Amino acid sequence: MKILIAEDLMVVQKILDKFLSPYLDIVFVKNGKEALDTYFRYLKMNRPFKVIFLDLLMPIMSGYEVLKSIRQYENEHHIPKEERVKIVVLSAVKDEDGVKKAIIAGCDGYILKPFSKERVFEELKKLGFDLLKEETDQNSSGEAENKAETLEDAPSTQENVETPKTDSTGETS
Repeated sequence: MKILIAEDLMVVQKILDKFLSPYLDIVFVKNGKEALDTYFRYLKMNRPFKVIFLDLLMPIMSGYEVLKSIRQYENEHHIPKEERVKIVVLSAVKDEDGVKKAIIAGCDGYILKPFSKERVFEELKKLGFDLLKEETDQNSSGEAENKAETLEDAPSTQENVETPKTDSTGETS
């Protein structure tokens, strides 16, 4: 699953990368304008993001403006609610007015900084993306497939498998 993370602080990008990169394909941008441009570029390529993590206070264009622009586009193009990108705000803005403003603009989730891995995973799960369950499902089916391949491809224990002999110079004899 491909997600977009719009965050201007490198330390927060690194934390999110550490938390999410084992599970998701991530595109990082560092300001609101890049976020909006990247969202539309991937949409045009018919590879829309499933989730956007969006900081509210970014240079060039705020997260509020990005959020409003995306929701306006989705409304104008009659994109059904279930097909719209899920937008999770990641912000240090914790005053009631700031949170309300983001909710009114159309965010699907709100995570206050600083945050934990558990909090990020919890928010994704609320939106229908249970990364830990998906990983378990993939590991279970992947392990079964790998075991089957290994059992079929492994040489029989009764076969003699010769290993090449090397001399002290490392040359094979």
